[in-house]
Amino acid sequence: MNRGKLQNDMRMNRRKLQNGLMQINRRKLQNDMHMNRRKIAEWLNADEQQEISEWLNADEHIEIAEWMNADQQQVIAECLNMDKQRKLQND
Repeated sequence: MNRGKLQNDMRMNRRKLQNGLMQINRRKLQNDMHMNRRKIAEWLNADEQQEISEWLNADEHIEIAEWMNADQQQVIAECLNMDKQRKLQND
């Protein structure tokens, strides 16, 4: 087998593996976040949720965003938007 084909096959396999892992991680993150939101909603009343959101300042949000890759940020943004819309509807 020639070296170029082998390198190309390795790149393709690496991409397939990365894509598969990202999909698995995205699904797991979505499931975990869904379960966590449900638990948090059960534990906290509206006043406590407001207090917690005030604790998180912009620096912490930036730091968290830097840890996450683009896919995870997208999933989190979608979840946060759903939560904000739900909160606005409830207000």
